[in-house]
Amino acid sequence: MVVVEQARTLALKLNNPNRVLDSIPTAKHVELRGVPLVLTPHKLDEVKVLRNPGIHAPSPILQYYDSPGQ
Repeated sequence: MVVVEQARTLALKLNNPNRVLDSIPTAKHVELRGVPLVLTPHKLDEVKVLRNPGIHAPSPILQYYDSPGQ
């Protein structure tokens, strides 16, 4: 899995891409240099759906936002 910060997207190389493509309507199947990938927005709802089948996706809140808290 690669986090594409500029596009706020996750790029996933999966054995069963249909599992994610069927679960996340905004996910897209692409090929990059002959490698099949699934691209999905890196948002909270998508990360929750990815974590259900055991895909460890990083939290977008920790990735993009600085917290000035304690």
